Amino acid sequence: MEDIVYQLALCFQTNYGYPKIRTLLEHFGSAKAIFSNEKSPVNKPSRHHKPLHFELTPELLRNVNNEREKMLKENINFCFYGDSLFPKRLLACNDAPFYFFYKGNNDFHFSKSMAMVGTRNSTAYGEKCVKKIIEDLTGTDIVVISGLAEGIDTHSHQYALDCNLRTIAVMGTGFNRIYPPTNRKLFDDILANNGTVITEFPYHTLPERFNFPIRNRLIAGLSDATIVVETALRGGSMITANIANSYNKDVFAVPGSIFQKTSEGCHFLIKKKLANSITCGTDILEMMNWDTIPHPTPQLSLFHNLNEIEIDIVTFINQAKEKSIDEIIARFNQYSVSKVTAFLLNLEFKNVIECKPGKIYRVIE
Repeated sequence: MEDIVYQLALCFQTNYGYPKIRTLLEHFGSAKAIFSNEKSPVNKPSRHHKPLHFELTPELLRNVNNEREKMLKENINFCFYGDSLFPKRLLACNDAPFYFFYKGNNDFHFSKSMAMVGTRNSTAYGEKCVKKIIEDLTGTDIVVISGLAEGIDTHSHQYALDCNLRTIAVMGTGFNRIYPPTNRKLFDDILANNGTVITEFPYHTLPERFNFPIRNRLIAGLSDATIVVETALRGGSMITANIANSYNKDVFAVPGSIFQKTSEGCHFLIKKKLANSITCGTDILEMMNWDTIPHPTPQLSLFHNLNEIEIDIVTFINQAKEKSIDEIIARFNQYSVSKVTAFLLNLEFKNVIECKPGKIYRVIE
């Protein structure tokens, strides 16, 4: 039986959460091996835990076959943990999904990415802020990520397209239901302009309210920085900002009127030092230490085109052949944790270092 059958079956199981499944995949090596119980010691019962049990039941196989039929019919692709395409950014997020469905551009190893999120009830001011920030980033290789929702999400995708920036939409539904329906044309335009649409939900998943906070993990996990433009004190954008902070990602917020409910969330994030205040795209470039020259092809030679801090990190790792993430952060404590992880991620993209299980880094020889 094809590997994708076992991979999809693992996605449809409901007994274990994402962190547990990722641990099992690291141990067994593949979805097929989990169902085959090839490494039986993990499945031996003890006083402390029950044996793991994964069975390809008729119902599970029926769900898998139905999903595959829709994928083939509508040209929906599938990315699974361990695939060469699987985003390295998600590997650092413990609760991120171990799979997703997608349409469009399959390059998930982009060098720079930012999420733009905000309220569905955006104001004219919020739209102008989105336009200003994205226009300032014209000509860069920054990927703009958002959630295809009304309001700030819609403006973010649209202005990214207008400025010829690649954009990725992360849906809270299956591909059978574009939500909101008014964004059907935007959905098509994203795919027609080198963009990507992603979802972790099976084909027939409806726009249930609880799905949208779940999908925010993907938005935050795929992004190096999260920009909140307009939001009330409660809502999906605040959830995304909190998730990004938990991932040690940089968070930024755009200040607004003190009389607008849609600015209360941004002001709270800034006041509590959970986000840095920004007013333009140039602020993002400066605070993220991003240059404005696109580098579409990763550098393959060890010290070719590495900056000073990257050379220092590589030299430090190579002193003992490998170093843990904690050792690297402690050594380069003049930088924030998110900055250090960004440096490491960039070195991975350049094929200079690799990340082994347990967040251990070694130089590729």
